Amino acid sequence: GATSAEAREARRSLVEATSRLNSIANARRKGRDDLRAETFEVAARVVAESSGRPAAVDYASRAIAQEVIKSFAALREYVREAGTCPEKVDPNLRKNDGLSEKLARWEESWEVGRRFLTGQLRDSFCCVVASVAAARAQEPAFASMCEDHDAELFMALPRVLLLAFVYEPSMHAAFLQSLLPEAFDGAAAGKRTPVPCAELQALVEAFRALLGKSGDGMRKFLLRRAVCGGEARELQAPGAASSEALAAFTRELERWSMLMQRTCPDDWNSCAAVILRVLGCRVDAELVEESADFRI
Repeated sequence: GATSAEAREARRSLVEATSRLNSIANARRKGRDDLRAETFEVAARVVAESSGRPAAVDYASRAIAQEVIKSFAALREYVREAGTCPEKVDPNLRKNDGLSEKLARWEESWEVGRRFLTGQLRDSFCCVVASVAAARAQEPAFASMCEDHDAELFMALPRVLLLAFVYEPSMHAAFLQSLLPEAFDGAAAGKRTPVPCAELQALVEAFRALLGKSGDGMRKFLLRRAVCGGEARELQAPGAASSEALAAFTRELERWSMLMQRTCPDDWNSCAAVILRVLGCRVDAELVEESADFRI
């Protein structure tokens, strides 16, 4: 039989071939021709290996990696099935809906895998997903938004992510930097953990000052306020935090929330969709639901 090295090389060649096919036949998305095998190989390692970290932390990367593997397997199966009935295949490959569907799923999962399974962003993204999951478990209003696909979810989500960042900056910095590159010190680019600019660091310090001696009570209050927005203004803050300090922090949190959404809207929308999909929330997926039955 083939050695593991030969099998890897054959798989790499097949991925390269699907990249060429994607550029010709994918009528639903971009039709990229750069779908390299490295992303698939990383995904295969993530699925096969155990990092020894808590499952809640690695859940996101494993979910993304599994979708990369599954989407490629579905494309391979389509090619095998189509090979048994070549007379049904339209020579204009873009007109074969089944093929375009499989290619679109593969291209999308490859893009998500390339972004979130490599480098610093992998660990940071896993922490982001774990933080959103924790917020959903802790705050019933946020859980309802996720369950009902409420429009307010997409206003609350960036605030929840920013609260996760100010609580644990080092764990979430790489993800936030990917959406707000100007908010981090370019001179510190060589450092393992991205260094926030003075304004963003001021938000971190303001959060820590609010926590003060109130600790977890204030953190829960800020989460509820971030989720509910104006509806939570009448809630009584715990501890001795001044109303002026609380109002100033809320304004700055909202300003950074708007920046996160507007600096690169496509990136933000893509990240938000991936986070919610990984967590099992119902989102408007870019791809149509995949047909259960084979079709050309």
